[in-house]
Amino acid sequence: MNCDDYMWYAIRDGFINEIYWVVPDNSYDLKDEKVYKKFVPQNLLKSLVVEENLIHYTFDVLTRVGEQTIDYFVLTFDKLPYFENIDLITAATSPEFYSEKADEYIFKALYLLGAKEEEIERIKNFHLDITKAP
Repeated sequence: MNCDDYMWYAIRDGFINEIYWVVPDNSYDLKDEKVYKKFVPQNLLKSLVVEENLIHYTFDVLTRVGEQTIDYFVLTFDKLPYFENIDLITAATSPEFYSEKADEYIFKALYLLGAKEEEIERIKNFHLDITKAP
């Protein structure tokens, strides 16, 4: 299992068709061919757009609800669009996924996306608990 395998199951089951993976500034050169080829198996690609701080993949997959087109974005926070409605959001708050310096941005994003204060506090407390674990 890989940390992103759960997304493939969500795609397979028809729960999601649009993914935004926000990466820290300067963590990847998103215009580098080696970088943008590693995020999606090349045999799945329908289209690929590479810009400064943004990669937009489109691929068709057969799901349990039929064939679907998936839009998959790897981007920096400044390229994240404004969303009117969000059905599902996953924020990877495990220390192995990002630096604690990003906490401020993660929790600000959750607030801006409409997360309830209780939920933000629950996530903060969970994150503190796992950073203390051996």
